[in-house]
Amino acid sequence: MMMPGLGLVLTACSAPAALHAAAPGGPAISNLQFDPDHARAGCRVVLRFHFESGGDAAPAVTTWALMRGDPRRPDGEDALRAAGSGSLGGQRSGEAAIPLMFPDAGDYRYYVQVEDGAARWSNALDARVVVAARRRGVSPACPMAPEP
Repeated sequence: MMMPGLGLVLTACSAPAALHAAAPGGPAISNLQFDPDHARAGCRVVLRFHFESGGDAAPAVTTWALMRGDPRRPDGEDALRAAGSGSLGGQRSGEAAIPLMFPDAGDYRYYVQVEDGAARWSNALDARVVVAARRRGVSPACPMAPEP
């Protein structure tokens, strides 16, 4: 079952964020990827991932959290900023799709975690996408974007 996320237009202004420690026996995510793996400013991409609860007796997965990594910290670690969150509908497993639009060209890294009904967090995964500038004098028509 595909769980579409809320479409987000991403900006540089957001609150600082931190990754949560993965809980033993908690939910897990895998296969985090941008579709397509490159984009043009102003065009939509979809961030996809698979999620699973911690087992048959574990609470269902309820929400996702998206954070943007800003590589400008002097220690080489990404400074994280909140970039969005949404519902996964209380499913035990499934595929999630978060449609995103980048207003500016750049190299972007995003982190995703999910939380279950017992407030346990999953592992964190990150994915990177390169966004090209819009072409001057050319219609901003975007390539056919995948469906969320």
